Amino acid sequence: MKLSLLFLLCGSLGLVTCWTSVPVSLQRPQLQSLRRHSVLQQDRSNDNADDSESSSTVDWREFRARLVMNENRDNSVTAKITSSSSSSPSSPNNNTETTSSSSSVTTTKMDSTSSTSPPQPSTLSSSSSSSEQGSSSTSSRQWAYDAGDVIEQGSIILSSNLERSFGHGLMQQYFHKSVILVLEHEDQVFTKGIILNRPTDIILTDEDFVRPDGSPLRSTTDKDDDDTKKKNQWRLWFGGDVQTYKSGNPELICLHSLQTEAAMKVSKPVFSNNVVQFTSFEQAYRLVQDGEASCDDFWLFGGYAGWGPGQLQGELTRHSWYMVATDAGTVWDELRTMQREQEGSSNKADAIPGADTWTRLMERVGHGLEAKASAEDRFDDLMLREWGKENLVFEKDDDSAEDDDLSSFSMPKTPLISAGTLLRGSSATRSPFMLNDQGFHKSVILVVQDEEQFTIGLLLNRPLPTDTEFSVVDRSMRIAQRFGGRFGFRGLLDKPVFWLHNSQTLRDMKVGSPIGREDGIWRCTKEQVQTTFNSRIAGPEDFICVEGLTVWPKMSGTFSFGS
Repeated sequence: MKLSLLFLLCGSLGLVTCWTSVPVSLQRPQLQSLRRHSVLQQDRSNDNADDSESSSTVDWREFRARLVMNENRDNSVTAKITSSSSSSPSSPNNNTETTSSSSSVTTTKMDSTSSTSPPQPSTLSSSSSSSEQGSSSTSSRQWAYDAGDVIEQGSIILSSNLERSFGHGLMQQYFHKSVILVLEHEDQVFTKGIILNRPTDIILTDEDFVRPDGSPLRSTTDKDDDDTKKKNQWRLWFGGDVQTYKSGNPELICLHSLQTEAAMKVSKPVFSNNVVQFTSFEQAYRLVQDGEASCDDFWLFGGYAGWGPGQLQGELTRHSWYMVATDAGTVWDELRTMQREQEGSSNKADAIPGADTWTRLMERVGHGLEAKASAEDRFDDLMLREWGKENLVFEKDDDSAEDDDLSSFSMPKTPLISAGTLLRGSSATRSPFMLNDQGFHKSVILVVQDEEQFTIGLLLNRPLPTDTEFSVVDRSMRIAQRFGGRFGFRGLLDKPVFWLHNSQTLRDMKVGSPIGREDGIWRCTKEQVQTTFNSRIAGPEDFICVEGLTVWPKMSGTFSFGS
């Protein structure tokens, strides 16, 4: 199956679109569920360094970080002097040396005498070891602090669980415990970032990339020896929900720290010191083919996260995120740590993807208590794990292979669907309804109508907070309503209400009519329910009230939901 890439070439004097084809073929059987895609890429102009901060040799954000840290250090010292004076006024030798405990300062302190020059590329390109406590290794120049509501390119966005009406358990699970690097930001225009801590187990080779017409990406002038084909491996990371690798028009973004002239000409800096840059996959591929780089120099991200004018600012106001100002070395160290963790993991399907990275950074900027409390948020964590199994892990173990299509509902081996059939939502270890249509998870469904084009059913075990009241001579009776599905009959009844009973006494009295079998569940009217109450032959416990219905179309194009 092919993943085709469409590239948008941008001229330096204006936007000039020219569509070329660079596809990705995923040949392994486990990946055949991925549809054919197109990827929008940008070919950066050769002179983009002239109109950006890339010519700067000093990251001014590092200078600002020093000021923030010094201010917090001074405040901490002052607070300790005051505390010591009040607690031991007769002791002149109180030790006033301290380290900052402010929540806005990273746990890794910068040496105030160190140089303000940025980390050297050679430092970032070498593998770094993690401490025994799990923190990413850092040099004396690395820093990170809570930047409040200041949004800028090169910042890190950490998801927060504070003051939110609901988490990411039921939707957008990939944002739970996410670490997002801001690639581009323009106030009141657009903010673009990539999620850093969602690696997949997909490794692409040059043979996996083809053009939309089916021709290989590799041209006749490219290196074509077997060793080159074998070495060129591109691990794919989930970068966000916009133009992701599962969409019809995915965008592939490559992060790197290359300092060569050829690489910098086709890249855009994330930090002003050029230590972290990004470019299109097409340009990264050409750099590899030209001998300017290797695949190991790039992190390949599929998709990105995007915010419209004022959207991210509003979410910061609602405490959905933390903005973290940090340096390129911290970002690079975390990427390498995640890469080692991914390569060394033996049970990727059971892991909570990227949670350790999020926890480390939360602790570094003073939100360790929230990170620790979040570890108890079992629902969001379990849902993130389920999302990871579905979207990040493609090399399935034999034991975890999916059941056949009938596994969604428990039925006989030779299923005969007809009116009156009861279905039970799958109670398998991994429910097929965890991420989508959660209402079907462990559900009980009554089929009320089965036609050539569609099947209609009612969910029976989804109670609503509403009820229907009946007035009897000396008292009132209430029957709780249940959610039967989200559909109705447009123009006839927006939310149909079904009154059901399974009483042999009422069946003998012909109260209502059977749904399928005579000895099964019967449907009646509200008026018939009232009559049985008035004559005292039945009570609220004998009836079920279901609002709404569920529809499954059988043939594409022959039935419309809600019609």
